[in-house]
Amino acid sequence: RTRSDVVPDDDAFTKGSSASNNVSAAVAFNVALMDTTARLGDGTTTAGSVTVEAGTSAGETNTFKALALSGAGSQQSSGGGSTQGGLGGGQGSGGDKSSLGIAGAVAFSVLGSPATSDPNTVSASIADGATVTALTGDVTVTARQDIGMQNIAGGGALRIAGGNGGGGGSDTTVGAAVTIGVLDVETLATIGSDATVTAG
Repeated sequence: RTRSDVVPDDDAFTKGSSASNNVSAAVAFNVALMDTTARLGDGTTTAGSVTVEAGTSAGETNTFKALALSGAGSQQSSGGGSTQGGLGGGQGSGGDKSSLGIAGAVAFSVLGSPATSDPNTVSASIADGATVTALTGDVTVTARQDIGMQNIAGGGALRIAGGNGGGGGSDTTVGAAVTIGVLDVETLATIGSDATVTAG
């Protein structure tokens, strides 16, 4: 029996988190650039069975996960005002303070390189002109990519008002989350031209 196997079973997990009183940002990302090749050359191969296999093992999955979480908080407060004037008259003014809370999170995974037309390639092949004989079993050429992708992002901002007295102010809270998944892959199983393949 002859086997030519290249079966990388890999997982990737990245996590980014951030927390702040005013502005917070978190980024988590996976970038995978990889090719896998299994090749039986152009010579003569004789065995009970012949297997050429590349990529993920049967029943397995390459999983890529990215998790980004971000939180921000702000507090708006106003102080008591001042009064002036004599008996029966006067004026008052309240203090104020503005607040700002911004939280953003981005999670992304990129497999392959679509910008350069260079996909992640899994290739299993028997070469041109090869002679392959399986005396009792099969000749099998298998290329497999089982891929799982999960991107999670969460951004939250909170404003708390407090203080006493009159006055005014402004407050702004913004929470944003973005997830991106890009998959550029190619899977090839080939028997070359002028190859002679015989199975028992």
